[in-house]
Amino acid sequence: MVTIYETMKPRDAARIFNDLETDIIIDVLDRMAERRSAPIIAELEDGKAREVTRLVLQRRALPGDRPPPPAPLPVRLMQTPTN
Repeated sequence: MVTIYETMKPRDAARIFNDLETDIIIDVLDRMAERRSAPIIAELEDGKAREVTRLVLQRRALPGDRPPPPAPLPVRLMQTPTN
């Protein structure tokens, strides 16, 4: 679903978000890149945008509410042949 909303025009996604429950909006936006979610939030109705912004900030302040970041890729040490 996230990819679908990311590829929509921000105005169209916001029109749908305006009628969704706030918890669902937060779950979708939290999985989007900020550069994709910002234009959508900008197109939301004023009250919905304020509520979503407040809840996104609260969620990001609580590390237990977010999925853990992906583990870093293992670093391979370059092996040099010994003479």
